[in-house]
Amino acid sequence: MGGPCKVDGQVRKELDNFHQCRIELDGKIWPTAEHVFQASKYPGDAEQREKIRNAVSGMDSWQLGQTRTSGLRSDWEAAKVDVMYEANLAKFQQNQDLRDVLVSSSGPIEAQGGFFWKTWNEVLLERIREELRSENQRDAQVLAQRISAMTQYHAAATAKDQYQMDVVTQYASKRAAIPDLSGGSANAVIVAGAGSDLDGTYDLDLMVPESNGCPHYSNRRGNHLYFGVKKGKSAWVLDECFSPGEYTGAAFVELGKSGKLPEGKLTWQCFDGMRHVGRIVSIQTEVKR
Repeated sequence: MGGPCKVDGQVRKELDNFHQCRIELDGKIWPTAEHVFQASKYPGDAEQREKIRNAVSGMDSWQLGQTRTSGLRSDWEAAKVDVMYEANLAKFQQNQDLRDVLVSSSGPIEAQGGFFWKTWNEVLLERIREELRSENQRDAQVLAQRISAMTQYHAAATAKDQYQMDVVTQYASKRAAIPDLSGGSANAVIVAGAGSDLDGTYDLDLMVPESNGCPHYSNRRGNHLYFGVKKGKSAWVLDECFSPGEYTGAAFVELGKSGKLPEGKLTWQCFDGMRHVGRIVSIQTEVKR
């Protein structure tokens, strides 16, 4: 969805995806970037695309875009950020007054909406701003970072990897360099003996990499390995929930106040479905290269 954006202390309706203007794409005239975006969901449905193109307002086009799932392009999750970028690029390229508003701004762009579209509308508008500036005014580093963020999101979405999609979006929201997504960390932690649901390889959790001053690890099944602290007690915990304010879980081992991850074989308290019982758990660090 759209909404006016804030930049340099001003609310600019011109940066809204719902802002009425004239956009020419695919041999047709579109009244807003939102119309283009919503119609792009249905490349093989000419009737639906025309209904959306002729919608009275950006909001009306948005509502029409939510009315059906049949005919939705199969790669929509991977393509949607790029489609919004292309719609906005055409908008600002073809409307000099809107282009002037965008290019004359300098500060971070603050969009509206939920976390996902707030982030990506900001990123793509900041990318377009740099692309439309003259070469001697362009910030090449900012441009490269925004392009990289969008490229990495596209790759993660193409792979249908929700964790990577979430990581990229979170780092993009902060305009921070996106970490290597191939393995999560230089060191992987291998857990054995805690039980089939908890055993396996854990990587540094890129969404929340720290817990009480110690590394926070997770695996792709949604389990967590972290240092928990509560009321002066502390333990390393294995659990399906990440609760750094607790020191027990599906499996845990108390080691006083030491925050160092216990390697080797130790007796952990593991929940057997009825109660916690002592069980030998092996923790091994594997160096990934």
